[in-house]
Amino acid sequence: FFLDVPAAGTPRRRLSPQLPSLPSAPFASPSGAACAPSWPPASGVHADAAAEGAELAYWREEGIRQRSEAARLEAMDRARSDARARASACFEDLISFLELHGLSGAYALVLSANGVEDLSMLLNLKTSSLDNIISACDLDATDEILLRDALRRARPADDDEP
Repeated sequence: FFLDVPAAGTPRRRLSPQLPSLPSAPFASPSGAACAPSWPPASGVHADAAAEGAELAYWREEGIRQRSEAARLEAMDRARSDARARASACFEDLISFLELHGLSGAYALVLSANGVEDLSMLLNLKTSSLDNIISACDLDATDEILLRDALRRARPADDDEP
């Protein structure tokens, strides 16, 4: 390719050499049969190497995808296990508190079904909320008295209450 040096103020233009035209007729093979030129070759070293490279890339990506999926599933299992352990520890505290005060540990499930997640939540409930939860739990009178007495002893003394 050559560039013309234009006069001042005129645009530059490229001169391209004339390329020879390709024959429109098919090439003749040494045996005399007509064959069309093809590039890249349909078979041979280059096509095999390209196919092999594509297959390797596919399996490499597939391996990465499977490892990341396995890591994600492992992390989810670990999170579930940790959540179960925390919930179990919270229930154990609540069950121990109830049993320590002469109540059945089964009340922990009843309290949980009515929104009490752990012992600290039960101990920090306001009186109105506690009344609503106890009425929803449908405790018998003796157990209700025991629970209210246990909570009163476990809570810090309020200055407002007589």
